Amino acid sequence: MLEFRNVSVSCQHTPILNDISLTFRDGEITTILGPNGCGKTTLVQCLNGASTVTAGQIFLNGQDFLKISPKERAREISLLPQVRTIIPAIPVKMLVEHGRFPYLGFSRRKSKEDTEIVNRAMEFTHISQYATSMSTRSPAVSDSACFLPWC
Repeated sequence: MLEFRNVSVSCQHTPILNDISLTFRDGEITTILGPNGCGKTTLVQCLNGASTVTAGQIFLNGQDFLKISPKERAREISLLPQVRTIIPAIPVKMLVEHGRFPYLGFSRRKSKEDTEIVNRAMEFTHISQYATSMSTRSPAVSDSACFLPWC
């Protein structure tokens, strides 16, 4: 369970979010809706550090999320951004493998288990047949389909 308790975010002394409290329960799909500029992206960016929480707390399964190391955060939560740029063009499988980075050591060498996890994720999302296609040049597979196995 992911819980925001009285979270506020300011940017250059301008309030962006003020006293937001909400809960995302395990196993549920939640959509955040609102007009442009209302703070949807800012709320999500609190999870990856792109927006700084100025007041309140965020909890993940009862643990203070803001005190968890960035590497551990990446292991616990995946974010699928609305706008992505893939530079340079790389094979789809290699792009999916990037989702394993939080689990790899300094050398970034994949284990047999990492390869099996990537293969299963690609099968689950029905993109295995595009493994060798270049990520920016495959009209049959969208960027979102390449990033979804990260989650």
